[in-house]
Amino acid sequence: MRKNIISMALAFILCISMGIFFTGCGEPSPKESVSTFLDALKSGDSETVNSVYADKDISILDVIFDSDNEGGYLASDSFEQRLTDSVLGFDYVIEDEAVNGDKATVKVTIKTYPMGEALTNAYNDMMSRIWELAFLEESELDAKLAGILNARWDEMTEKSYESEVEISLSKADGKWVVDSLDGNDDFINAITGNLINALDNLDLE
Repeated sequence: MRKNIISMALAFILCISMGIFFTGCGEPSPKESVSTFLDALKSGDSETVNSVYADKDISILDVIFDSDNEGGYLASDSFEQRLTDSVLGFDYVIEDEAVNGDKATVKVTIKTYPMGEALTNAYNDMMSRIWELAFLEESELDAKLAGILNARWDEMTEKSYESEVEISLSKADGKWVVDSLDGNDDFINAITGNLINALDNLDLE
């Protein structure tokens, strides 16, 4: 009897230590799959992302520039790493989940840098100096645009942009997997700090 109690206690502790007490020692819940996905996305852990993501492939920058609008100076090699770091610097809080058979949705609050505001401000700065910029050589123009954009990016010291989004999942082989984010504009816009909406509004080319 004492041996059985000890065994049950060890199993109980193991479940807690693995963070799955509320779902038993089985497969992760939708909330946990979303948390695994977001943590892996932030850290660039593609192997873990692939284990819980339906498409097995995701590039946030490709999503940002996957349109006739290529993002202008944002797409330049010199700015790409800085943009990537900003985008993947988001924080999140998982709020709630709803399960309906083999489908589920998880509500998540995303908090990140106001990249859309920074881009809009940089664009307005450029427009206010349009006559000065118009007469510059290409190399000088690139340097000026880089300076304006980087100056506005330097101002983003606080993660002041916040948005609640919904992530859908499906059960595959008994495991909850995040559905393709292709078409989930709310999520992409949220982790880019309203950058997608800003690009659309400014219609940059």
